[in-house]
Amino acid sequence: MSGKVTNLWGREFNIVKEGLSEEQVVSYVNELVSNHDALVQRQEHLSSLTKLAERTVTEAEKLA
Repeated sequence: MSGKVTNLWGREFNIVKEGLSEEQVVSYVNELVSNHDALVQRQEHLSSLTKLAERTVTEAEKLA
C-alpha cells in the first residue's frame, strides 16, 4: 500500500492501486444505509405520534 489517503465527506479512504479501498467504501455505504433506515423508522414513528395527537385533540373537542 502506498500510504496515500483521500478525505471524502469527512471520512478518510485509503487510495489503493484500483482506486479507493473497497472495504472502507463498502463499510461507509453500509453505515449510510443503516443511518437512513433508522431515520425512516424515526420519521414513521413521529408521523404515528402526530396522527395520535390529532385524534386525541379531535376527541377532546368532541367531549368539550
